[in-house]
Formats: sequence, C-alpha cells, structure tokens
Amino acid sequence: MRRNKLFLLILFFVTVSLRLINLEYSDYIQDEVTTFLYRDDQILIHFSPREYLSNQHKGPLQVLVARIPYTIVGNYDNELALRIPFSLFSIASVFVFYYMVLRLSKNENIAFFSAFLFSVSGLVVAYGRIAQYQSLVFFFGFSSIYYFASLLEDSLTKNRIITNTLLGTFLFSIAFYGHWFVVFMLFPILYILITFLKKKEFSLKFMIFIALVNLVLLLALLLPYFVPYFLRLFENSRNVAYAEHTFGVGSSFFVRKDVKQFLLYNPFLTLPLYLSFGAFGIYLSRKFKIFSIWFLLTLLIFRFFVNYSGLHFYHIFIPLIILVAYTYNYLITHENPRVKKYSRIFLVLSFAFLYFQSYLIFVDHRKEYPMEQEKILIFKTPEITHEDRLRSKTGFPHKRYWEEINDFVNSQNLDKGFEYGYYTNEDKGIARIYMDTEVVTGENFYGVGIKRPYSLATDYKFPQYKNRSTIHKIKNEYGDTVVTIYWIGEQE
Repeated sequence: MRRNKLFLLILFFVTVSLRLINLEYSDYIQDEVTTFLYRDDQILIHFSPREYLSNQHKGPLQVLVARIPYTIVGNYDNELALRIPFSLFSIASVFVFYYMVLRLSKNENIAFFSAFLFSVSGLVVAYGRIAQYQSLVFFFGFSSIYYFASLLEDSLTKNRIITNTLLGTFLFSIAFYGHWFVVFMLFPILYILITFLKKKEFSLKFMIFIALVNLVLLLALLLPYFVPYFLRLFENSRNVAYAEHTFGVGSSFFVRKDVKQFLLYNPFLTLPLYLSFGAFGIYLSRKFKIFSIWFLLTLLIFRFFVNYSGLHFYHIFIPLIILVAYTYNYLITHENPRVKKYSRIFLVLSFAFLYFQSYLIFVDHRKEYPMEQEKILIFKTPEITHEDRLRSKTGFPHKRYWEEINDFVNSQNLDKGFEYGYYTNEDKGIARIYMDTEVVTGENFYGVGIKRPYSLATDYKFPQYKNRSTIHKIKNEYGDTVVTIYWIGEQE
C-alpha cells in the first residue's frame, strides 16, 4: 500500500508538471480551432451547429468540452481557459491507465512503469497541452477497458458483470464520440470478452443476455448521431477525399515519415528503448497475451491498411509501452544481484531523462523547439526546416503575440480609414484565429513577418517586395524580436 501511494505521488508530480506549467504560453495552433463552435463571435461561420459538426473528421465530444470554459469566460480568446479541461482529462487519463494496467497485469511495478512512460511520452504530453480530442479518447477509452477487465477476476456476481460491462460499453461509446480511431482499443476488450467466455462459469443464456443488453446500449448511444453523421459526411467531396487518402494499402513507416514524426516528439532514447524492451516484453508476457495481441494487431493495421496516419500512430505505442514495462520489471527483479542493481540504476536514469526531455521540449520555452534546436544534456536536436515537410506539429511552445499584432493592424486601419489586409509567412490557419482582417496580396497590405514561425518558413523579411517599410516590431520576454510588421505598398 505504501509503495502504491509513492507511485501515485510520483505520477502526480510528473503528469501535472508536464501539462499545467506554462500552459497559457503558446498561441493557438490550427488544430485547436476545430474545438471552436463559433456563434456570432470573432469569426462568423455560416453553418448551424449541426452542419458544422457534420463537416468535422471526428466526433463532437471535443466541441462540447470546449463549451465548458466558453460558458464561463464568454469567448474563445483565453487559451489557458480553453485548454484546462483537456489538460485535466489528460492528467486523469494517466491515472486511469495506471489502474487499467494494474487490473490487467496484477503487478504494481508494471502498472507504474507503464503509466510513467505513457505520461512522459512526447506525443501524449503534446496532446495534454492543447485543446483537442485525444486526451478525451485516452480517458474514456482506458476507463472502458478498466471496467471490462473486471471480467477476468474471480468470484464475479451476475450483477457486477452486468454493471461493469454496461459501464464499459457506455464509456467506449463516449470515447467514440471523441474519435472513431478508438476502435483500436477494441482489441483488448475483445480479448477480455473471449477469455471470459472460455471460462464457462455462467450459462449460455446469461452470456447471450449480456451480449444483447450491451449491444442495445451501444447502438442506442451511437446510431442516433452517427448514422445521419456518416450519411452527411460523404456528401462532402473533401470528406470523401480525406477518407480515400487515409485508408488504403499502406506504405512503410519510413516512407510516410511516421518514424520521423515520432522522433520529432521523442528525439532521444525513446525509440530504441521501445523497440528493444518492447520486443523482449512480448516474450515476457507470453502467458497473458492481451498486450502483445493489442500491439501486433494495431501495428499490422497501421502498416498495411492505413495509408495516411496523421499522428494517430500513437495507438501503436500504447500497448508497446506496457510491454516495455514488462521488461523493466523483469530486469529490476532479476535473481542476479548485479543485473538487478544496474537495471535499477538504468531505470532511474532513463526515466529521469525521458521526463527531462519532455519538459525541455514542451514546457520550457527559452528555446522554442522544433523551431529552434534544443540541447538535452549533451544531445542536440537536429535542425528542422520546412523542407522536412513534417505534416503535424502540435503542442510545442510557440508565442508570436497575435492579439497584439491584430490590435496594431486594426489601429493602423482606423488611422488610415480603410480596411487593409495582411500577408504572413506563418500558417494561415493560425493567423486567421486572431486577425480581424483578411489575407491579401494586393497593392497595399501589411506584411506580418514571423521569426521562426510554426510553418518553419524562413522568409519573414519579404525581400520579394521592394516597396516595404518597417512600421512595428514585437519582442519576446527575452528581448528577441520575433515579429516585424511591414507596410507594403504606397508609402505615405
């Protein structure tokens, strides 16, 4: 019991510090905009809420959660307020993951190691620092598995079986409203159900009853929304193109840059650790194959049937992390005293390094990785440029004072008596979140030059425009000029 409390205390410190410190620092990224349901706000979207949701490539759960801070502050202008609910779900998901693994493995060490590795994993930390659906899927998906896992316990009563399976089905349905890629969490659930059926402790009639009531609940929760949703979804040619692009015969993880994307979030130690310890973990968990089957089936589907994974490949690493934990546990409890001693030293050092790596990359903003190279102990991250064409950069620290930019442009337009637009080297989706004027490239406009932008484009001085003059500069808290605003056009 005392060790369990220590584990939970460590998890609390690690998880909270990686998610809540400096949470307000960064500007919104483009992915966070999908949580906004604009109704007569800064940006007018001429859709009903139903039409808006039907055009998303995911369920409505993140929009509903984002409305919680909206009802309190009255707008989407406060980045911290919008992100807090999602960060809290991320924190809670780590503890649910711990108890889920503990219930399945019946080993406190494995549960703690799994939860720690999950908590400090780069992409999981990134998702815990933005307003998007992933943390919701983690929380409700792991909670669902946790309740289904009770079926593997002894001395179950019929009432407990009914209650826990219905809770598991309900929570899985909620996770599905976050994103349908939660279907990969069906693998451990199905393994649990098959194992339970093999025990033959209850009559066939009772088993059929359990299956039917859970199926009815699942359909009752999902069909009313998702049948019309999918019917409307594929009326849109963009959604059809997205589906065709995502699913199909997959190329290798190297060709589609999944490995490079993973290394962007976990530049050092993580990948070789996962691969080596994970492979041995498959062997160690051979008597209880749920984690190996979960990992291998997910890996095969992503490799051969997913052509474009975005960042959804994190589903591969959830069961792999648990397999890594099996290897850690084997080494630190080895019968050889020297193996045990040095393994424990390696565990402490590797865990400390992985935490420190994620802290420097996502929390500390003296260097805004990956826009700048970060030094982690003696290791320096590789330089990342727009030529690397990394498809997704989420959760990294990046602040370019867009509200100040918008206020300055508005004041200039007020003085000029005309609504001039702007052009920027930053991702247009980020700029549109904050700017009241439109993106233009006419004869007269403002050039908003962003130094080290999220887009990684280095052209922030606009040398292609000869008739430009500097009218405003913005410095960050360290005195570095990160924004230069030009007037491009007829000089007054």
